[in-house]
Amino acid sequence: MPLVALITILLLTIGGLWIAYIIFNGLRDSTSTDVTQLVPGIPQDIPRGVAVVAPKEVMDGFNEFIKLLEKDTVGPCIAKFDWSKLKDFQVEMQIDDAGTLFILRNKDGQQVTSVPTHPSKKKMCVVGGSVDGFIQAYNLVEPGYGNPTPVGKVVDGKVTPIYQSSAEQKNFEEMIGLNSNSMNLAAQLFYLNWIKDYSTWSLFGGTLANDNLLTEKRRSGISFFTPDYVVPERIVVTKDSFTARFKDGKEISTGKNDENYLYVPKKSSACIFGTYNTGLRNFALEGSHVTPLKKAFEVINKCN
Repeated sequence: MPLVALITILLLTIGGLWIAYIIFNGLRDSTSTDVTQLVPGIPQDIPRGVAVVAPKEVMDGFNEFIKLLEKDTVGPCIAKFDWSKLKDFQVEMQIDDAGTLFILRNKDGQQVTSVPTHPSKKKMCVVGGSVDGFIQAYNLVEPGYGNPTPVGKVVDGKVTPIYQSSAEQKNFEEMIGLNSNSMNLAAQLFYLNWIKDYSTWSLFGGTLANDNLLTEKRRSGISFFTPDYVVPERIVVTKDSFTARFKDGKEISTGKNDENYLYVPKKSSACIFGTYNTGLRNFALEGSHVTPLKKAFEVINKCN
């Protein structure tokens, strides 16, 4: 018999034995749901043909979160969701002009399920990052206020102030630091809206009357400055962590020390809090310091 034929037969025999070995080991445990063991070279952490599932209590928690956001709530107010219901799973939120896509993933990032929101439903946001565009405020000088008016335009983190009068310029610069060299942070505007103590200040018009009016408006659920949040392009939340990526490519990543609260600034939005617990700053790019943030949770109305 020619040598070539012998070599061919030998190779076919070895190949047949190898295939038989694979099939035997794959069928040895007929109860196994890991189909990847039948195909050498495929990583065991990438299931092929096996659905990624979550425990019922995790699915119930995810559905509860979605229903909370689908409520026709008029803000500003705060709602509450117990993130521990997600256990070791995470919720990813992808935001665009059409709304928010909610994705439940396991700890390895594998998708379990997803729920797109109707465009009329809430667009997710964060109390963190840098505001872009126009900042608006109530007229803090004239009693009666009226409608919010632009006080500054933010481009690439720098503010060009827009003042109606010299009195407004003095007040705003002292209060918020609006100038061409300052970065306007969402958490900074949130702090001015809901946390800062105005009870002893006489900034507005030189009397306490306007300070008292500010306090009254805060209690009635009116924001002084808008927006006090940023809509990113992606948010990922677990029971103890939070990450957001903004449209300019910047990211913030913090712990989860928000007492399970969500901020609803208006009917069409719901925000996750960026938080930190180090240093003496009341606010930063990452979000709010946990200590003063507790005051906001006492002041802002609870969502119905």
